Amino acid sequence: MLNHLLKSKFVKNVFIVATGAAGAQVINILLSPLITRLYGPEAFGILGTFTSLTKIIIPIAALTYPVAIVLPQSDFNAKRLMKFSFLLTLLMSLVSIIILLLLKSNIIELFNLEEIKFLIYLIPMVIFFAGIMQIMEQWIIRTNQFTINAKTNFYQSLITNVSKVSAGLFIPTAAVLVILQAMSQGFRSLLIIILIRKKPYESNNNEEELKSYKQLAKEHKDFPLYRAPEELFSTISQNLPILLLTSFFGPAAAGFYNIGNMVLSMPSRLIGKAVGDVFYPRITKASHTGENLNHLIKKATLSLAAVGILPYGLIIIFGPF
Repeated sequence: MLNHLLKSKFVKNVFIVATGAAGAQVINILLSPLITRLYGPEAFGILGTFTSLTKIIIPIAALTYPVAIVLPQSDFNAKRLMKFSFLLTLLMSLVSIIILLLLKSNIIELFNLEEIKFLIYLIPMVIFFAGIMQIMEQWIIRTNQFTINAKTNFYQSLITNVSKVSAGLFIPTAAVLVILQAMSQGFRSLLIIILIRKKPYESNNNEEELKSYKQLAKEHKDFPLYRAPEELFSTISQNLPILLLTSFFGPAAAGFYNIGNMVLSMPSRLIGKAVGDVFYPRITKASHTGENLNHLIKKATLSLAAVGILPYGLIIIFGPF
């Protein structure tokens, strides 16, 4: 049974994705003590506020249409969804520029961003590159090129963290952290595009009808109608504490929260995202071939429970109450 599980393609793909994420997190863990001492909690509070403002918008930058890229049986339709998602991302970036032009002073004052007021216009750029990254990641998931995801995770973490340490030795300011964070999104997007070109996917199209942008948008309307609002409320609830702490108590308080939250959420992000990225195309393929979806969902849920029961069980048993 164990031997069969280890040879499973699903488990191998999860291992590949998790390895890249684990490597990235090891770098974060090793360099975080040095980075936090170079910059201090106030700089991390400003970075956390800037990041939170972008994170609220990023999941709905393309109205979650990128998530639908995995679903079409035809690569032609999937690529059309990619182009449609790109146009929506571009539109959302332009809208965010207009909002900043109108409300820049209010946003800076509300969230104590005076130190980086000249960098506030980086927000649309981060949204744009993050949207592109979402699109490319879904294509990677669709084509099972999970090694690309692992490599880009690792290299993004390595370059970003080493840059933070190097710059922090000379200019340990919040502005440096914000600039490097914004650049990291663009770097990873570019790296994904380069690696995909080096290893093109051999299309395996079938007889699915070729559809227009309008048909595809209508067919996958459940994503903007149901998934996008859920993503929006979820990201607001996750990032609201940082925004409130910054607004009421200042960047330093938000910085301590940001650092603690980042460290504590690492284990769940490591396994959860790896399994999710691999499971999504697997269950999509099962749906196309008429397999028993309930069985697959139960199996994945029980596997995640088995993986998480040891670390979280220890916290429940020995944690302070």
